[in-house]
Order: sequence, then C-alpha cells, then structure tokens
Amino acid sequence: MRKYFVTGLLIWVPLAITAWVLSLIVRTMDQSLLLLPHAIQPEQLLGVYIPGIGAVLTLAVVLLTGVVTANIIGQKMVRFWEGVLARIPVVKSIYYSVKQVSDTLFSGSGEAFRKVLLVRYPHPEAWAVAFQTGTPTTDVSQHCDDEVVSVFIPTAPSPVNGFFFFVRRRDTVELDMSVDDALKYIVSMGVVAPPLRGNGNPNLIGRAQNE
Repeated sequence: MRKYFVTGLLIWVPLAITAWVLSLIVRTMDQSLLLLPHAIQPEQLLGVYIPGIGAVLTLAVVLLTGVVTANIIGQKMVRFWEGVLARIPVVKSIYYSVKQVSDTLFSGSGEAFRKVLLVRYPHPEAWAVAFQTGTPTTDVSQHCDDEVVSVFIPTAPSPVNGFFFFVRRRDTVELDMSVDDALKYIVSMGVVAPPLRGNGNPNLIGRAQNE
C-alpha cells in the first residue's frame, strides 16, 4: 500500500503544483480587467467569470506595445513619457532603477545571468552555484587587487533570494550548464541533476585534479 501511495503522490504532486502556479499566474493577470470600465468588463457582459480573459488581454497589450514602440513614432512617445517621469523625483529613481535592471536582464547583448559559475561560498572549503551578473564598475575595480566579476548566489529552494558578491575571476569555475538547468538544480536542492552536456568543463576537471 505504501508503494502505491508514493507512486500516486509522484503523479499528483507535480500536477497539483503546476496547476496551482498556473492558476496563480492567470488570476494575477486577470487583474488587468479591473482597468476596464465596470460596464464593459467581461464578467458584467457575460454574467459569469471566465478565467484567462485577463491573461489574454495582458498578453495582447504587451504585444501591441512592442509593435507600437518598434517604429519611430512609438520611440518618440516612449522618450516623451520617460521625460515626464524624469521630472518626478521619487518616481524617477524607482523607474530608472527598474528599467536598468530589466534592460540588462532582457537584453540579448548583455552578460547578466548567462553564465553559471561555481564559487567558494560560504567558506573556502565549500562550493556554491552562482550566476554571473556582469563586471564591476571602475570605482569597484580600482579597489581590487585582482580582476573580479559580480555574481549572484541564489538560495535554495527559493532562487529569488540570495546574495550579491564580487569574486575574483580566477577563483570561479564556469560550468557547461544552462541557466534553466541551474535553476532547477537549485530549486530541487540538488535532487534534479542537470543533464550532462558534452564532455564536461575542462576548467572544472583541471581545477578538481589540482585540488
């Protein structure tokens, strides 16, 4: 009976968690319907709440925004809107801070969260999986005796929290692992091992042999 019960859990637990996460995302995106006038909200027109309409509306608005801002007129509108926000003291700080982070993360030319590293943390005898977020500014580099990189070390099982450090580049090991595989590895606390890609990282093999 225990074997059958555990087998049933292995089937239902991933399905239940997936359904819960999707339901949370859909309900959150459905909040965009509140921006519509009360009289034309789908729930008022149809007389019943249909999950997912707000999600479709949100995706359509995001797509339409991308289409509009891809041309010259749209870019002028964005610059005008950003100029207005730049005149509001508190809003300016928040908006431009978030914009710099989002531009770095979603830009195809940036290095943020594109390299998975091994770093010594929390003590010299331990390794931790980290993500390279970029290179430090000149103000930071001039105070360092060696070349350093900025890394984010996520916590398990919640990778949205973590620690930000500057680490000497020669003390890091670049892994042949995608960011998605690394996140799965962290969330599962090492239970879900990433697939082997190629013949492994020669830097890691050499480092391990030296130690």
